Amino acid sequence: MHRDLPPAAESSHEAFNRLAMSGQVQTSVRRCRAVNKRGKPCAAPALKDAELCLAHAGRTKLDARKAAQKSAEVRRQRAIVRSESLRDKLARKLEEHADEVVNAYLRAIRSDDEAVAYRAAEAWLSRVYGRPKETIETSVATPDPLDVAKMTTEERNALKRRLIAQHPDIAEQVLGLRVVRDNGDASD
Repeated sequence: MHRDLPPAAESSHEAFNRLAMSGQVQTSVRRCRAVNKRGKPCAAPALKDAELCLAHAGRTKLDARKAAQKSAEVRRQRAIVRSESLRDKLARKLEEHADEVVNAYLRAIRSDDEAVAYRAAEAWLSRVYGRPKETIETSVATPDPLDVAKMTTEERNALKRRLIAQHPDIAEQVLGLRVVRDNGDASD
């Protein structure tokens, strides 16, 4: 059996002490000799040339309320980062690199290629001021009082007879019809 291995029944404290006595473990870190609120030995390192840690020596004020507030703030910030949507993350990154974005727009606007410069200027203006609002004009047609398409065949034939009777000269010119008048005379 190798001498450096502890026996199975040996506790961790006994093993540490055995190794410390043999010089295999550095024991130069001294621990604070005070007891914490739970009644356990303080685990903080002792100050140089002292038996107590910084807190137990009274060299710092431990404010549990402030520590809890700071811890809560850290946890809150981490929760915000975890709950961010992709859009939120991209917006945050854009804000972080805003100078680079502006410089890219300016480089494009100063381009020798007029088309590139125009598109960059238009894109920048649209981002800053928004795109112009487009208006769509709609006009509603007034209903046709003489909607021939909606008339029945009988209604259309009656309309034709009335028009021919009232305007026989138009009927002759357009339709090539000879109109017979009520008195029996035909018009030429």
